[in-house]
Amino acid sequence: MGTEEAPYTSYVHAEDGGSDEESSSHAPRNGNDHSHGGHRRKGSWSLGGVVDPQSRWVQEWNRVFVLVCTAGLVVDPLFFYALSISGARMCLFVDGWFAITVTALRCMTDAVHIWNMWMRLKTSYRTRRLRGAQEGQAPMSPRAVAVNYLKSKKGFFFDLFIIFPVPQVVLWVAAPVLIRRGLTTMVMTVFLIMFLFQYLPKIYHCICFLRRLQNSSGYIFGTIWWGIALNLIAYFAAAHLYYMKFLTMSNVKKSNRYHLALLTLESSTFGGGLESTTEWHEILFNIIVITAGLLLVTMLIGNIKVFLHSATSKKQALHLKMRSLDWWMRKRQLPKGIRQRVRQYERQRWAAMRGVDECKMIQDLPEGLRKEIKYHLCLDLVRQVPLFQHMDELVLENICDRVKSLIFPKGETITREGDPVQRMLFIVRGHLQSSQVLRDGIMSCCMLGPGNFSGDELLSWCLRRPFIERLPPSSSTLVTLETTEAFSLEASDVKYVTQNFRYTFVNEKVKRSARYYSPGWRTWAAVAIQLAWRRCKHRLTLASLSFIRPRRPASRCSSLGEERLRHYAALLTSPKPNQDDLP
Repeated sequence: MGTEEAPYTSYVHAEDGGSDEESSSHAPRNGNDHSHGGHRRKGSWSLGGVVDPQSRWVQEWNRVFVLVCTAGLVVDPLFFYALSISGARMCLFVDGWFAITVTALRCMTDAVHIWNMWMRLKTSYRTRRLRGAQEGQAPMSPRAVAVNYLKSKKGFFFDLFIIFPVPQVVLWVAAPVLIRRGLTTMVMTVFLIMFLFQYLPKIYHCICFLRRLQNSSGYIFGTIWWGIALNLIAYFAAAHLYYMKFLTMSNVKKSNRYHLALLTLESSTFGGGLESTTEWHEILFNIIVITAGLLLVTMLIGNIKVFLHSATSKKQALHLKMRSLDWWMRKRQLPKGIRQRVRQYERQRWAAMRGVDECKMIQDLPEGLRKEIKYHLCLDLVRQVPLFQHMDELVLENICDRVKSLIFPKGETITREGDPVQRMLFIVRGHLQSSQVLRDGIMSCCMLGPGNFSGDELLSWCLRRPFIERLPPSSSTLVTLETTEAFSLEASDVKYVTQNFRYTFVNEKVKRSARYYSPGWRTWAAVAIQLAWRRCKHRLTLASLSFIRPRRPASRCSSLGEERLRHYAALLTSPKPNQDDLP
């Protein structure tokens, strides 16, 4: 079938002390060979491998790039600090070591921008393809997608303009020339104009990337610390506000002496370092600086408070729920083992879903929208089950609309042999042990892994004619070997799907898949193979002793015939699944 192998081991324990034969068969699992349904698929084109924009590492890279963009907004104003004033000589000069440090930091951020341009070019083909499939448009060629990125207004040339070395050229080329010519006032003017010429588009580029990231994934940061880091960097970037005050000649008679002062203020100040003045424009500037500082600090504290509240509110809700459960369990005097299992289950469920109940969130939505959401969320999980490989999209859509996600802790008994089968379980992550008693104390055990399912008795129950309302008994006991994630189809949902799409389940490929992955059929096959192998070994042993054994008497022939009948009786009376499972 060209699919991946799923773990399955079947073995039979006997009490007679003989050697226990073990037969194992590996169940293939649906591979990632589908080009639809949200599966990740890597292609190849002239620019290298195509990268899926929804992959986990690409999303992590986008978050890192957001922080690098905001860090670049902090680095660029540091170029102003490279211009220093000598107190002894009263002259303006370029601080070489500081200029080298700032230039190295700027080159590092530019290198990250170049890598992001390459990543955007590699992910644009897959993004355009998914968008065209959703809108029903014809797919574009990779070359057309690359040309579209190069020609777009916010594409290649805009990204290239962001990393153009404007401040480096001004600092290392223009500033020394102007200082040597004595144009000290022109230095800051040129520096400020060229800085704003690139800095304002850089802010716009960062905002556009944040909006694009939020529109694609619905959120920017998955944890609180990413958001706090972004707010702190944005606060430091906004704190670079410079107030330049150039004084003319303090002594007209000494025209070669200039008192040049550069007063640098951060907008995060509260006005403690400001001096009183009688100039109205300086007073207005001081008011703006103090107001901006208070506003920035208030926004920073408010944003961090919101992030902390969003991160701790769910944990507080979990603590309150656990406290209520502990109080209730103590009041009802439940055993200590049951209390521990309840606590473990609640912690695992919260760790998996972070306190979010998806069913409650979408149950009030319109039916069409709810089906589309569940189809998008569950299709990848449903396609991992080999039983659903040969079903059409209509059946898969109805199955996705009715599946429910379940989490079982380690050591949990899901069902016992003989209990009514309430649901079909399809394992997504983890392993289960399926055991059943055959005869005379012999127990058959098998391990079910991702891709396997249990509860196939419901298929025969739904397809049997005449239909019987009583639920079928379970043929095995299921126990979790580790924390297991699975999705289930209730008996009523299986009945609905099989009755309305009966043509799918009578398909020959579906019947073969159901029997191949059914634990009941596999157990019966393992028992049959082991009985045949024991009979073959016994017959070979008798054949090797034929040269010393006299001619068989009639009583010996009858005993061999009885033994053969016993083998056939054991084979036929073993718990073979119902022949009406998939007629």
